[in-house]
Amino acid sequence: MRLCSFILIIALHFTSFSIIYSQDVSLKLGDETLTLVLAFGCEAYGTKGDFLLESPNYVFTNDKNDIIVFDKYYIKIYDSKGNGKKIIGGRGQGPGEFDRGPRMYATSPAAYFSVLESAGYYSIFDNNLKFIDKRLIRNDKGFNEFLEMNKINPANIGWLDDMFVYGEKEKIYNFTFGSKPHFKEIILYDQGGKVKTILYKDNKNTVYEDPFLNVPDHMFGDIFYIPLPCKIIAYTDNSEEDYGDGKKGVYKIHIISCNDLSERIIIQQFAFAPKRYDGSYLATLRRSLLGGISDSDPNILRIKARFEMVEKFHNNKTYSSHIKYLRNDSIYIFALSIFWNPEDKKEYPVYYVFDALSGKHISTFQSPIILGHYIKNGYVYDTGMHTSGYYEIRVYKLNPKIYGK
Repeated sequence: MRLCSFILIIALHFTSFSIIYSQDVSLKLGDETLTLVLAFGCEAYGTKGDFLLESPNYVFTNDKNDIIVFDKYYIKIYDSKGNGKKIIGGRGQGPGEFDRGPRMYATSPAAYFSVLESAGYYSIFDNNLKFIDKRLIRNDKGFNEFLEMNKINPANIGWLDDMFVYGEKEKIYNFTFGSKPHFKEIILYDQGGKVKTILYKDNKNTVYEDPFLNVPDHMFGDIFYIPLPCKIIAYTDNSEEDYGDGKKGVYKIHIISCNDLSERIIIQQFAFAPKRYDGSYLATLRRSLLGGISDSDPNILRIKARFEMVEKFHNNKTYSSHIKYLRNDSIYIFALSIFWNPEDKKEYPVYYVFDALSGKHISTFQSPIILGHYIKNGYVYDTGMHTSGYYEIRVYKLNPKIYGK
């Protein structure tokens, strides 16, 4: 509670400013970056019965140190040592069950858990994993008022990307809708039907081509965002990256308070040179789109036009997007990039770590793996595949140096 109060005080006094940090990689930890401390979920670890994993999609932990796994239609709860405790959910139409195909899962900083299903339905569980309600997003008052105010036809909405729930009547939406030449990216903060617009901008990383599919066609980057404690949002937009002369570059991270919409902008130098596109993607795309199509195919003109649009967009973008996604551990922001080593022709994950309150760059480190679904209190929670061919849950401890400790 003290942390939230401190963050809230700072958030209410955000001012727009920019900071440029060092280009140097500050940590080269290698295999010391993280240590595997726990694995479970298959028979090799003694997991039994219904707690055996079939196809885990998402894993996180709560304040009780339980490890929660969404496995197909079920929510499986394990203790901190990986022992099964309880299973909820399932396929069906009862309270807390899922019948429309779960497709997205999210845990807010308030530890509320939301599950998005197809057709715009979502289920809410509180921080004790008690089922609260299943709702249809089109029935949300604040969401509908936003659409009406901005004259957005619900039929033009591409998809709801995710939703972070802070309480029964408080949530953050992220969705897109079609508006040529690019899709619009929208983040809304809904507090009991009163909506604030956190982000409403063109996603210039997308090629909006096909009105029949109503989805962006081939993305050369994206807008990535994460919710931080006490209603602070951080996002980065790949289209804002500046690659300079090809040897140096910078990217931005925006930090916005949902309380008063004040904003900080962090500007960070790349730790390494950006990677140039080499044309291999276009060659693969040409084969997949045009390789098996004959000139007599009635869709040939449409498919060729589709490829030409993507090709034009690609040719205007010389470098691969530097930031691949954002994660967080409380107030710490983890921004992932991929370093391409031309000597061994391998890719290596590199993370930039920031303190969201101060805007300070804490560290940049190379990781042996891409960090998983969820990071909390210095631990990474992820899914993996055991050598036996069955799924497992893995828990890693991060090196405290990453946090500047």
